[in-house]
Amino acid sequence: MSKIRVCHIVCAINGGGVEQVILNYASKIKDQVDFDIIYQYPATPAIRERFENLGFQLHEIVPKKEHPFSHIRQIYQILKKNSYDVVHCHLDWYLNFIPCFLALICGIKIRVSHHHQVYQSENTLLKMSCGILRILNKITATHYMACGIDAAKSAWGETSFKQGEVIILPNAIKAEKFYFNQPSRDKIRKELGVEHKFCIGHIGRFYPQKNHIFLIDIFAEIHTRIPESFLMLLGNGPLLPKIQNKIKDLNLLDSVLFLGIQQDTAPFYHAMDVFCLPSLWEGLPVVLIEAQISGLPCIASVIIDKKAKLSENCTFMNTQRSPQDWAEQIMSMRQIKRGEPINQTILKSYNIDETYPILKNVYFSQKR
Repeated sequence: MSKIRVCHIVCAINGGGVEQVILNYASKIKDQVDFDIIYQYPATPAIRERFENLGFQLHEIVPKKEHPFSHIRQIYQILKKNSYDVVHCHLDWYLNFIPCFLALICGIKIRVSHHHQVYQSENTLLKMSCGILRILNKITATHYMACGIDAAKSAWGETSFKQGEVIILPNAIKAEKFYFNQPSRDKIRKELGVEHKFCIGHIGRFYPQKNHIFLIDIFAEIHTRIPESFLMLLGNGPLLPKIQNKIKDLNLLDSVLFLGIQQDTAPFYHAMDVFCLPSLWEGLPVVLIEAQISGLPCIASVIIDKKAKLSENCTFMNTQRSPQDWAEQIMSMRQIKRGEPINQTILKSYNIDETYPILKNVYFSQKR
């Protein structure tokens, strides 16, 4: 089987879940595919290095909001110049139709529009706009893809999902990497100085949808009742200074660990006692899968696809509930022992060794 050329198109390379999914799948088929990636914001060096190590050719273009016409022109020029076999688009808010259309006029036969979020706007105008963009996506893409059932219905509609038009590509991982390891837990808790503390953890970009403000309010409630508690935050992003200021105002700086972007997150899951993910919107978050495989008790927003539930120790709660309610639930999970059995049937669907042929078959398929 000869190598093909695939170009991924993303908003940024800054440690988000989308980039991790791309890296996970690319690692399984890199011997059969040459990968490029187009992005529009300066890359986080550590994340850029991960792509380069897998052989990706990286193309940074001007941001869409600042230079919309130049942004579109640059995508077109890159697609036209490199004669890709596949374009795989991962943009937010139904905007995949733009690069899919450019790929169409460049003669690229396989155009994948991949949806990673669930949008539930109550705004009538926004709903109408999304409906129009959904039609444009269907016209310009050859393959409709989503990370889970909820995201599939949000992106492509109930009818398209029921008719089997949408390919579900799970946010799969190398599962055994995240299995709980007590020596790893002991080592990193000692390094962080939290050996005997109650540690709540979160991994995610400092973006509005991750709801860090609410997370800090939850932790503030916990800390008033358990002064020996700590909050571990992994990630980076534009809202980081705002979150740091809020923590300073609450006099919690000595109890919050900002751990940035980590090459290997598995030891940090081991170090946590409860994982909290109060997102305002998500698709099917990789971090929630990883946390459960690590044996962590988890509490997450109800908007998250319930297919992400691998363990009975994963609870969903509405973000309309108060921080006090979330804090009570988290504190009730303190005594849960690590190692709750994972549903092996469900786990199999998130094991990259089992799922990568789904993507490989799309890349080597003919236009439908």
